[in-house]
Amino acid sequence: YALDLVYCSDLFTETSAQVILEHFKVLLDRVIANPEMKLSELYMVSEVEQQRILTVFNNTHTEYAQHHMAVERFEKHTEQTPEKTVIEYETGVLRYGEVNRKANALAWELISLGVQPNDRVAIMTTLEAETIIGILGVLKSGAAYVPIDPATPKERIEHILNDAAPKVI
Repeated sequence: YALDLVYCSDLFTETSAQVILEHFKVLLDRVIANPEMKLSELYMVSEVEQQRILTVFNNTHTEYAQHHMAVERFEKHTEQTPEKTVIEYETGVLRYGEVNRKANALAWELISLGVQPNDRVAIMTTLEAETIIGILGVLKSGAAYVPIDPATPKERIEHILNDAAPKVI
């Protein structure tokens, strides 16, 4: 069979058009070989391309070193610029050193309350400067934070708390 593809070169490169044409050819070959199959059951990528998608494109494994974690990066930046402003809000500013000290104090308080790594801690507040300290403190304790907006309907808050089962709110 012969097939010509006409395409808008403003939208597609020649390579992209070739890939579309190849997919269409593969689909036609499969329709001819399996006329009883539904179109929704057929696929248009070749076996070679399917293997490439599964092995090359899907190879997303990445090593993350511990020193690149958010908390450690924040602390490193704090060591370098403790007096630099990190948060500005209506009534003042917070500097890196101050935020780090407050987050450390919160982390130790949470640990003294029995919070352990992988526990959950709910933070029920509107988004304010202190929320950042709360999130950072929870992460420094090793726990995960569960954000809850106090404007959320009571039933939804109860559901979140029952589902997440935080150790501390």
